[in-house]
Amino acid sequence: MRRGLFLGVFLAVVAAAPLAHAQNGAATPASATPAPTLIEPRNALEHAFVDALNHEELRAAFRRQFLTSYVALAIAARDPQSAPRMIEVRPGIRAALIFTSGARAQEVMGQDAPVLMITGRQALQRLRGQNAVININLAPALALEAEDIEAFLAMPDESIAPPPTLPTPPRLAGPTQ
Repeated sequence: MRRGLFLGVFLAVVAAAPLAHAQNGAATPASATPAPTLIEPRNALEHAFVDALNHEELRAAFRRQFLTSYVALAIAARDPQSAPRMIEVRPGIRAALIFTSGARAQEVMGQDAPVLMITGRQALQRLRGQNAVININLAPALALEAEDIEAFLAMPDESIAPPPTLPTPPRLAGPTQ
């Protein structure tokens, strides 16, 4: 990725910390927001994410796992065709929210927050040209700029296995009977 945006604890996104409190309109000052603690992985994607946190050689495996796993894309309304929910992560910089599971989305945004369960590849395809944060307010978290999303999408699509190649039948020599 362009600038090594793999982040263990995504403290730069303190503007999004009050997501769980956004339902009632209350805002939490950044100084009162506790630092996220490392998640206990609950699925294959989260295991790959935590493993990749400290092992650079495992990051490509995480990206492949992300593209084929089901993730929770936060959306603006309950309609599956709804636009992704965007938040301002820094002044003038907006990002969509993706979570490694529906349960993680509920932990951060609350039970009533609308999410769409789709593959990571499908989520990133919907977000082309935008920014995204995977697992905001959790650790590990990952910020993706538009260029990073394109780099993820440039990886081969492994969700559909290519058809097996059939062996070429031997050519017969001479006349057949």
